[in-house]
Amino acid sequence: MAKQLRLGDLVRNSGRPQIVTLWTEPTKDKAFARAIKENRVLTIIQESSKQRDYGVLGFHQHAHASYFVFPRPLPKEGRVIGINYALVAEPEPADPVPAKPMQRKKHRQDRKQKEKEFSIRIRQTATVERDIKVKAADVWTAEARALESAKKKPFSLSHAEVQDEVVRSE
Repeated sequence: MAKQLRLGDLVRNSGRPQIVTLWTEPTKDKAFARAIKENRVLTIIQESSKQRDYGVLGFHQHAHASYFVFPRPLPKEGRVIGINYALVAEPEPADPVPAKPMQRKKHRQDRKQKEKEFSIRIRQTATVERDIKVKAADVWTAEARALESAKKKPFSLSHAEVQDEVVRSE
């Protein structure tokens, strides 16, 4: 059985690796081919969600593999356990987009906004409360007589409480 190494020990001895995604044949990527020759590649096997990821020293093409490239050479053989992806360095972009300073938008306050015509329905309610004294045998008769008396008296808005509300806008 091959010797088992921990990824943390490899990082201490060989530096922080960068994860590499192969978009072409490994031999066509000059930097990756050089890393293979210098024994700086670790193949990470990610077979299933039930089994933990593990690494194999060197370059091995595999369907479910990721590749870590270390800055310094690795041991010749062994199986790597304890894969901690937080130890992997973020790769720098090959051709980063230059950052442009943000420009503020100019507000055009000098231009007047064109006014539109709207149709708004307003409901105005006036409430006047007054006390009317009536004589009756029961409360229902008293209420009916008070309403009749109120209709006969003049209605003045000088003491009314007015409420305004928007009913509809078009």
